[in-house]
Amino acid sequence: MGKTKSRRRSRDELRPPRTALLLQGDKQGAWYLHLNNPREIGQRIGVDVLGAFMRCFVGVDRSTSITNLLRLNEEGGGAPGSHTRSRNQWFLLLLMAGTMHEVGEALQGLATKNVPSKMQDRSKWDALDKIRRRWHTNPVASKIRNQLSHHLGDPKVYTKGLEFQLGKRRLQLYCADGPVLGQGTYEGAWNSITRGLDLDLSDYMRLYGQMGSDVPELHRALLDVFLDVFRFAGIPDEDQRRA
Repeated sequence: MGKTKSRRRSRDELRPPRTALLLQGDKQGAWYLHLNNPREIGQRIGVDVLGAFMRCFVGVDRSTSITNLLRLNEEGGGAPGSHTRSRNQWFLLLLMAGTMHEVGEALQGLATKNVPSKMQDRSKWDALDKIRRRWHTNPVASKIRNQLSHHLGDPKVYTKGLEFQLGKRRLQLYCADGPVLGQGTYEGAWNSITRGLDLDLSDYMRLYGQMGSDVPELHRALLDVFLDVFRFAGIPDEDQRRA
């Protein structure tokens, strides 16, 4: 009898798990979304399509982390109007703009894989596609990604910006809130590269206004498309979370 149960258990362990999206954990606490039998899922929707989604989800996490850091800066980054707080906010907004340009490229990857043709309800793609079109080819966001947020910028751009600054009587390099290093910002250096990019304050403000609506929408819209692709492929989702 014991040997029979053991053989049956071994066969059960060898059987591949049911292909599904599983939500497990606690509805009021920690929870997890699992791809049950991921190899089968990859075969059904395409490993390249799944990889394109993974790239987009990394973009979501990056934008969420930057949002959290902006909130922390508001709470403890220094007094309102201080140099340190303004420096942190300025850089984080630049980082968000660069990230959203990267997100636009990642969403373009989904479009290239013709993800809408793999959906039950193609209208769910519309919200995500609007975000893709706004950021993938945005020239200001591209400049910010390449020169200000993800990179330190081209030396020639700094030289170009300096041409304006060197014509002034005085170039303020650094400003600080106190004697400790790190309590300020190299404003003159930032001015060098921003002048060299030929971008006006209005260019940045339009971009930041767009981020205010697109960043919160991105996560929901991406999940809507992701889940719809799974349903179209016949992959069920099951909520096993405890109430």
